[in-house]
Amino acid sequence: MSYDPDPRWDAPRVRRAPASRSPLISFAMLVLVLGVVVGGYFLYRTYGRWNDGLRDEDAAPREITPRGDLTELEKTNIALYKRARPSVVHITTLATRSDKTKQEVE
Repeated sequence: MSYDPDPRWDAPRVRRAPASRSPLISFAMLVLVLGVVVGGYFLYRTYGRWNDGLRDEDAAPREITPRGDLTELEKTNIALYKRARPSVVHITTLATRSDKTKQEVE
C-alpha cells in the first residue's frame, strides 16, 4: 500500500492583500480631521478676542483692608479644637476575608 499525501498540503500559500478602507470611512475621517483643525483655529481666534477684552492695562491694585478681631464663636471653636486635638486619632484597618459566607457585622 502506498502513501498518498493530501493534495491540499502541497498547494502554494496565497497571501491576501490587506483589506482596504471603505471610501465612506475615509471620507468621514477626513471630515473629522478637517473639523478638528478648523474648529481649533476658530476657537483660538475667538479665545484671543475674548482674552483681549478681559485685560485692563490701566487697572490699579485694590487696597487691602484688615479683617479685624475674631468673633466669640470662632474663638470658642479654636479653643475647643486645641483642647481636643491631643485625644483625636485616626485608625484605618484593612482585612482580607477568605470565606465565601455572608456574615453580618453588628
